[in-house]
Amino acid sequence: MGASFHYNIYKEINDKSEIIRRADILRRWNDDVTDSIDVDGDDYSGAIGMLGIGVRWNVTVFKSEREASEFLVKAHKKWNQGIGVSFIENGSTFWMIGGWCAE
Repeated sequence: MGASFHYNIYKEINDKSEIIRRADILRRWNDDVTDSIDVDGDDYSGAIGMLGIGVRWNVTVFKSEREASEFLVKAHKKWNQGIGVSFIENGSTFWMIGGWCAE
């Protein structure tokens, strides 16, 4: 059995009308995982549903999407929960959650 590497990116919004924080990012990730399970199934689909609900957060803030994804590729082990990291580009904070999805 193989694995595919997948991740989703969520933009953190900080302004007076809307504040999206880590708990909101986690809720959005969990919704995306549930949708993936409904659409792709949870039996070696190779999609994010294989990572399951929940996230193991890493405190490192990366300088780019590329650095964050390179970290996830090396740090995540198939069958584990997704890993969440943040990165900053053009003054905005983004959260990347993902990992190796069994297929």
